[in-house]
Amino acid sequence: MVQDTGVYDFNYLLWVLRSRFCSDPRDKIYGLLGIAPPGLRKTLSPDYSLTAGEVYKDAFLSHVRLVRRWEIFSSCWGAHDVLDAPSWVPNLAPPHSTGRVPSRQLAAGHSGIEFTYRAPDTLEILGLKCATVVEVRKGVPIQGSATSLLQAIQSWAPVDKETKIYPTGESFMDALAVTLRQNNMGHRFLRDGEPTLDEWRTYVSDAVIAAKDRPQDFDTSSFYATELFRSCYGRDFISTSEGYIGLGPIGVSAGMYCNFRA
Repeated sequence: MVQDTGVYDFNYLLWVLRSRFCSDPRDKIYGLLGIAPPGLRKTLSPDYSLTAGEVYKDAFLSHVRLVRRWEIFSSCWGAHDVLDAPSWVPNLAPPHSTGRVPSRQLAAGHSGIEFTYRAPDTLEILGLKCATVVEVRKGVPIQGSATSLLQAIQSWAPVDKETKIYPTGESFMDALAVTLRQNNMGHRFLRDGEPTLDEWRTYVSDAVIAAKDRPQDFDTSSFYATELFRSCYGRDFISTSEGYIGLGPIGVSAGMYCNFRA
């Protein structure tokens, strides 16, 4: 028995149980309703006549209407093309044990999102278009090998990475290092064990990129390697027409827009 105290954040429940598998993917939502926040339970009821995509769409809309945040995407890892649902619906079905946390990349977490849902499949988001994707370097799906992911990350680094200047004025190597760490750096998150920018940049340059010529020397079991893989599994590396770089979902393509969302 679990006492319903109302303190269980729904996204937290999804995150804690992210490595669990459900024989029926709809139970990734329905199986949690008994310990979900009361406000969410009032808006969702089990209906097994719906597809998994429809269940995830209803859960997503109910959640963002309540909390006005995108946080549910931190528990989304599955390929979207297997869902019979609009492109903005997160696929929560596939279990995963990695720990990428998209919210670590946010400049601040205080602003609520502004959106309008137009049935049946349109979600309009208020935001600011800031860049256009012009190049995509492929990553590795979550199920891929560590060797394949390391090779992909090495291919993301341009030849002139050490001398190139990023649009913000910092070195391109600094921007690349921060991108590969999803901005989870010691100067932003004051926790024991978080690397400084200098430490992480040195690791990326001397241990990750340099291992392209000597892959047998790369230690895939180290703490830094684990953190690197957590950030980069299931991601493609993108460059924009404005000179910015970033990590996007597998399948992102040139011509897509990058947006700051309210």
